[in-house]
Amino acid sequence: MPDVRFYRATKSDAEVLAKDMRAADVREVERTGQTPRQALLTSLKQSDVAFTARFDGHIAFMFGVGPAFPPNTLLGSVDVGWAWLLTGNRCNQSPRSFLRHREWCMRMLLEKYPTILSFVDAEYKGALRLVRRLGFKQGDEVEFQPGYPFVTIHIRRDTWAQ
Repeated sequence: MPDVRFYRATKSDAEVLAKDMRAADVREVERTGQTPRQALLTSLKQSDVAFTARFDGHIAFMFGVGPAFPPNTLLGSVDVGWAWLLTGNRCNQSPRSFLRHREWCMRMLLEKYPTILSFVDAEYKGALRLVRRLGFKQGDEVEFQPGYPFVTIHIRRDTWAQ
């Protein structure tokens, strides 16, 4: 079992993870029209809260949450966040390590935003299983690019089963 530690995410963490991202995560971000580097740096920049998880000192995954909609718009709300999670190959060596820390990770996100939204590649079965285990509910399918369906997911602090 690796030593798992969480740190505030940095741009340099994103640069490292972008070069070591799991193939399924690379496919998912490419289906949104981004490179791994673009997805990580954009997600990090738009986040109010973002963490890097290290397994035995090596970056395993990054996650965070930021506002789901621009402020001061009809949809803008301080209560709705947009979450993201991107994983590196280190997760393949210890896949259960994230699950042991899922409560802490979810608390960090839901503490900031009582409602969280996101999308998951409809063909990324491992990610869909994970978000269900985290307590997210699945919604409708949407497409970022033709032929690549994504599933909407959402969770609310007041209905999250810890």
